[in-house]
Amino acid sequence: MTHVLNLMADCKSPGGASGWAEHLPGGGFQKYRPMEAWAPAVNLYENDTHYFAVVDLAGVDGRAIQVLADHQRSVVTVSGRREMPDVEGVGTLKLHLMEIDHGDFLRTINLPTDVNYDAITAEHKGGFLRIQIPKR
Repeated sequence: MTHVLNLMADCKSPGGASGWAEHLPGGGFQKYRPMEAWAPAVNLYENDTHYFAVVDLAGVDGRAIQVLADHQRSVVTVSGRREMPDVEGVGTLKLHLMEIDHGDFLRTINLPTDVNYDAITAEHKGGFLRIQIPKR
């Protein structure tokens, strides 16, 4: 059974470029846009009663995050979209370096078999998604 947590509101659908990157020479935005989903970094912890996953999602609108818990596959999947960071109000810019991932993201976290999938919770705060995964 797959559970969708109540963390998300309306997930944004993938859209086109925005801001100054549309005007880059030599292919513009498509040259710098990731062609597949990027995977955010995760820390996984455990105590006597829970597993805890902390997902680095700096700059992601919490409404653009989807968390799916899949009992049959023993995984939690985090997906969504981060818009490209923009520098507003400064005119024309030349891009020299782009290290911040943007676009669609997807991260699957394998879980042990002793998880209570009905009680998993998630909170997005301060750039991190914190997922509490109770043990049975």
